[in-house]
Amino acid sequence: MNITPRRLHTGVALHLTGSGIGTIAVIFGFSRFGSPYSPGIPLLNMLIISGLIGFYAPRHHPFEGFGSANTVTLVRATLTNGLAGFLVSNPTPTVLGFISAITLICLMLDGIDGALARHTGMSSNFGARFDMEVDAFLILILSVLLMQFYALGTWVLSLGLMRYGFIAGGYIWHGLRQPLPESFRRKFICVIQIISLTLALNPLLPPPTRTCLLFAALLLLSYSFGVDIWWLFWHQTKKKP
Repeated sequence: MNITPRRLHTGVALHLTGSGIGTIAVIFGFSRFGSPYSPGIPLLNMLIISGLIGFYAPRHHPFEGFGSANTVTLVRATLTNGLAGFLVSNPTPTVLGFISAITLICLMLDGIDGALARHTGMSSNFGARFDMEVDAFLILILSVLLMQFYALGTWVLSLGLMRYGFIAGGYIWHGLRQPLPESFRRKFICVIQIISLTLALNPLLPPPTRTCLLFAALLLLSYSFGVDIWWLFWHQTKKKP
């Protein structure tokens, strides 16, 4: 396939510019629902996300255009990033309801980008990784928000940090950096995590029920990562003479 690097770079630059404008609009809109609201956190995250996309997209997205699927994922990333501003907010019913609504919108968009990539024939390693990392980012933000709002303890952060611990572990054991096969189990459990975290935000949920719900989600996530780590370990061992 003949790729025009300049066209792809232009497409990425235009999308990142749009994301920057979208982030400012999101900050302005979201700040009306939370008090206080920190615009600095989403702005800093936007710079980091833009830098990562600008670096990885031209190297791992073998198409001339950025693609509609990645555009949807970028919208999801922008909305998710806006939620980070609520980390300093008071957990009023309005704030909790708004965060839950935005999370559900992100969850619905999550079912669209993959279908778009397959429909347009523009599936790529970049797109799959981008989608996965936005999911992980959303789970991390929701985990931190729950710890802040309900004083649940730092164990709740395990839900959001497990993905990043897996990535960090890849620098210690390179076997963790090997590609994994597609898995319905992995996608299903990711959706369960987001739904569980969203339900846990409900202020009407009794504290023991909230704790049990999150602990069950943590056990399920640990199982999923355990299966993947065991699969990688087994295949690495199998390759050795």
